[in-house]
Amino acid sequence: MANSEHPKVLFREDQQFRQPLLWIIVVIFAAFVLGTAFFLMRRAALGAPESARLPWQTWLLLLLFVVLPVGTTMLVLALAKLQVEVSTAGLFVRFFPFHRRVHMIDLSGIASVETVTYNSVLEYGGYGIRRLPRAKAYNTGGNQGVRIHYANGYHLLLGTQYPAELQAAIAQVLPEASAADADG
Repeated sequence: MANSEHPKVLFREDQQFRQPLLWIIVVIFAAFVLGTAFFLMRRAALGAPESARLPWQTWLLLLLFVVLPVGTTMLVLALAKLQVEVSTAGLFVRFFPFHRRVHMIDLSGIASVETVTYNSVLEYGGYGIRRLPRAKAYNTGGNQGVRIHYANGYHLLLGTQYPAELQAAIAQVLPEASAADADG
């Protein structure tokens, strides 16, 4: 480690959910839910007799349980950012807004590090932070990444647009005993 007070950054990448298909699905779903709610509100307000109209409390509940969750989901997707940084101080990951702070990834016990092409949906069940019994993945899209294999059989996948650069940076900060095995 060069200088523990000012670690040198070897690799940094910020990724967001930018897949057009994902956003198309989210927007269509939101439009359907909000359109249905608006249609029901308008129908109740215009055509129903006074006894059939819904009270204002019902519309407040509709707002709280339909409009706010849909809006919140869209906002979270728009703001979500996967930050991966490798510095002389180690490997760090933060998936904002789900992580309040940066998480340091344990580099001890690594058996190998490899660049991989993967299918996030089939192998990990989707995008985001994915936890499996013997694995964990951080990804926002694409099919390229770096898989870190630990000696205990556990592995960690970091999705990236620059897999070779990330692998090389991780290899530079591995403990000396594992550095020779990191070329996988």
